[in-house]
Amino acid sequence: MKIIESYLQGKKKDQNLCEDCLIISGRFCGVVDGGTDKTGIDWGKGQRGGKVLSLIVKNAFESNNDLPVEKIKKVINEKFQELAKKNGINISDRMNLPDAAAAIYDNKERKIYYIGDCKARFVYITGKLSEQFIPDLRIDLINSRLRKTIIDMLFELGINPFRNGRDLGREFITPLLKKQSLLANTDSEGEWFMGIPYEAAKFNIINGVDEIIFNEIRVPKRVNEIIITSDGFVSVEKSLKLSMKMLNKSIKEDPCRCKKYLSTKGIGKGQVLPDDISYVRISMKD
Repeated sequence: MKIIESYLQGKKKDQNLCEDCLIISGRFCGVVDGGTDKTGIDWGKGQRGGKVLSLIVKNAFESNNDLPVEKIKKVINEKFQELAKKNGINISDRMNLPDAAAAIYDNKERKIYYIGDCKARFVYITGKLSEQFIPDLRIDLINSRLRKTIIDMLFELGINPFRNGRDLGREFITPLLKKQSLLANTDSEGEWFMGIPYEAAKFNIINGVDEIIFNEIRVPKRVNEIIITSDGFVSVEKSLKLSMKMLNKSIKEDPCRCKKYLSTKGIGKGQVLPDDISYVRISMKD
């Protein structure tokens, strides 16, 4: 395994606020995408939960190259719960839980472990690029489309949904975003919120409390390279340059993320990107 190129950039000008992390070690390589904070809880030194959790995941994989993934998963939850206890945070209240998505290549097992909505593609020895094989979260599709509907309706009524630096579409879906933690890793049935059934929106994610349930993909022998990114990229291309080109094109066409490239948020005040981005391109050759 060899790292061809990697990149990390936060959506805000202050890069210390970036909630994405790169995992790069002798055995593991991938990305962690800490969820945007919706609680306002201080996890120590002003850090928010998504940032803290993504760092815990990063450190657990980079510091435990000899452990099986099953044990690393336990290390993540143990470290998170220790930090919660230290800072007096009630994690029995699921509304207080942060979340993180991840996609990680294990060179020892020749597998990709993923949870949440990061992105990944193979480059085969023929040079052909595979399909993007990690699906978007259904709850994100629901919230993105709902935000777009509100924005379109306000424009039709002659109201600017982005007046005074606000995003009225985002504000409308904020109650849904705050209750999203109740959908994580659940087997609940019936209605979740506002008539939306659990089965239409539930998802698996890392939250530091529940068992971490990774999906696994074995990397075929005919694969020459693996590209893994966070969902801040609109598409995963053969190189960082091409991926950034597509991202910049999308920003030019739809900076608010309410037309062609739907999202729960666009480029807000103090931001340079709609979302944090992380990218790693791996050669299967040493």
